[in-house]
Formats: sequence, C-alpha cells, structure tokens
Amino acid sequence: MNTILYTSSNVAGVLITSIASGYAFSKLDFKGRKTIFLAYIGTMMVPSQVTIIPVFIFLSQMNWVDSWGAMMAAATMVSAPVLILFLFVQKYSIEGIAMTGIKG
Repeated sequence: MNTILYTSSNVAGVLITSIASGYAFSKLDFKGRKTIFLAYIGTMMVPSQVTIIPVFIFLSQMNWVDSWGAMMAAATMVSAPVLILFLFVQKYSIEGIAMTGIKG
C-alpha cells in the first residue's frame, strides 16, 4: 500500500509541476525566462552522483531525513518532463494557431 501511495503521489506531483512550468516557459513572457530555463535545463547535465552529499546535508539541516516529504521533494523536482512538455506546448500551439487562420 505504501508503494501505491508513494508512486501515485509522485506521478501526480511530477505532472502538476511539469505541466505548469512547461506551459509557463513556453507561453508566458517574464523577466529572466531564458536564463531560468537554461539553468533549469543545465541541471540535467549534472550527474546525480555529484549532488548526493549536498542534497543529504540540505535535507538533514531541514530535519527531513527518513521522511515522506524528502522522498516526495526529490522525486518531484525532475527537469526532463519540463523540457518535453515545453517542446510539446510550443509545437502544438503553433500548429493550432496556423490551423485557425483564414484560408483562401
């Protein structure tokens, strides 16, 4: 039962954060959008082995070691789905705009 609860809540968390941030990065204009997006995508290039100890130190300072909150936060903050949804929203919104034009 714990596995079902953990997995379903992580999937829901990843979907909510990825859809919201992917849409925001592709459609909304705000100051520093490109810089934040490049930093977000840049985190994909850092191997997870490099971040294990700093993440553990951060979680232990917050007293989150061996807790559901730490597992949820670590599993939800992934950047690959954001990139995929960013590209998806950009592609299909442009096609949708082109299809609504007046023809002839």
